Amino acid sequence: MHEVRAVHDLLNQIKHGEILLPEFQRGYVWNRDQVRGLMQSLYRKHPTGHLLIWRTYKPAAVRDGAKPPDGHSLLLLDGQQRLTTLYVLFKGEAPRFYEGESLFFDLYFNVQTEEFRFWQKSRMENNPAWIGVHEFLNEGLDALLERLDKLDVDVREVIQDNLSRLSRLNQIGGYTYTVDQVSGEDVGVDEVVEIFNRVNSAGTPLTSADLALAHVCSIWPEAREEMRAFQTQMAAAGFDMEFSFLVRCLAGVATGSVVVEGSFTRTPADALKVAWRQIRPAFEHLVSVLRHEAFIGNVNDLPSHNVLIPATIYLARRGGCFPTDTIKRRFIRWINIAALWARYSGAAFTKLQQDVSGIDEQTVRRLISGGENETVEFKSSLRWDILKGEVNKALEKVIVKTLAGFLNGRGGTLLIGVEDAGTVIGIAADYDTLRKKDRDGFELHFRELVARDLGESASAFLTVTFHEIDGKDICQVTIEPSDHEIYTEDRNVAVFYLRTGNATRPLPVDEAVKYIPHRWGRT
Repeated sequence: MHEVRAVHDLLNQIKHGEILLPEFQRGYVWNRDQVRGLMQSLYRKHPTGHLLIWRTYKPAAVRDGAKPPDGHSLLLLDGQQRLTTLYVLFKGEAPRFYEGESLFFDLYFNVQTEEFRFWQKSRMENNPAWIGVHEFLNEGLDALLERLDKLDVDVREVIQDNLSRLSRLNQIGGYTYTVDQVSGEDVGVDEVVEIFNRVNSAGTPLTSADLALAHVCSIWPEAREEMRAFQTQMAAAGFDMEFSFLVRCLAGVATGSVVVEGSFTRTPADALKVAWRQIRPAFEHLVSVLRHEAFIGNVNDLPSHNVLIPATIYLARRGGCFPTDTIKRRFIRWINIAALWARYSGAAFTKLQQDVSGIDEQTVRRLISGGENETVEFKSSLRWDILKGEVNKALEKVIVKTLAGFLNGRGGTLLIGVEDAGTVIGIAADYDTLRKKDRDGFELHFRELVARDLGESASAFLTVTFHEIDGKDICQVTIEPSDHEIYTEDRNVAVFYLRTGNATRPLPVDEAVKYIPHRWGRT
């Protein structure tokens, strides 16, 4: 559907929070020539395009976190640059959703030549033919005429001689736009972004990282503000990182992959928040190392921000610090070499994922070589019984008990596809038992199993990643200690499991009664 709206009406809708900006929209990027060109076109009543609005009753992440009073959202998809320009010139301030580098208030109009120019002192000072566009549009022609007799004679004469041109400038407020609306309960962010890219073909299309940020903000509304605050903090230290960098790091820590599609879009908000809490100290530590030990004092010393992603992900997954000086020196050397060779100049994210996976592979190999212990457990499969050659759901129960034991204890790592002795056999047999026979299908089944047997809340403390070791896929589940006790059922009886030593065991009731208050600080 579509409707026709005057500029005045549209600007008032923005002022009152009725028209908002979706989080995936970029900021204001117009320059002076584009602002002047729009005003010239509007003055001459030339076409300046349509506007596109997404009308949705679904929760949607919007710039500035605003929500309209009646619960629905009118999200501006196409027209941000035009309406922001007009809002500034009419209202003298930025709209609430504004985000950008520069705004232009000092546009002037020559009532004799009908020319628009930005302020030039030598040309305009003491010349009554030049009037400030904002001052005029904000006041309006009627108000100007009411105080006409109070103006200097030369100014009054210029205005009286050019009333038709002033009237035409004044009519910009009544200029009408056709506003097309995308609406419907079945229209989601993915489809809207596709529409946005189609109608915005003359501009810069949204990237997968932009869409990923929109997804993150849709389930975690405070994400953008938290990232922006951290971005500002790091900029002061010389490392002003783009949102796309932070989103790739978030994906890498939360899922083990810098690909911001697939499993990343199914990652729950709690898991993203945990990953973000790990990223912040990790990147702060990396910046300190770069400045004081690698002689890299500014991100502009690097050809690409991407060279810092693998190290950030590595640190975030290991408490924010390099475990040894040797590993730290290796990373410094690798960052310098990657920068020198411009490793990410082409097929950047393919190479980036290779590097992230390579770092993880070394870590996983060390875990396997270290054997099972209090924080590491191996399982041959999720549900495929190798001896019987069939699906065995009892094996899933064993996995669940192991997870519960780690959650109730100090946390740990579960590797699926590795035998007790440390032999990597992979999870291909598990894949074959699933409807979707790949990593995504495995993770989906795993998370459904967790939700069913341990509760939805348990997923927030689990990070699922996949690695290829010797040509075989294995699944790594990193388990954070839970912030509440986790039970699983055994013959309709709730059982409390705990990891002790290299085994998981049910805790008798009397022991559980003593352990739980001590573990979670209850009296």
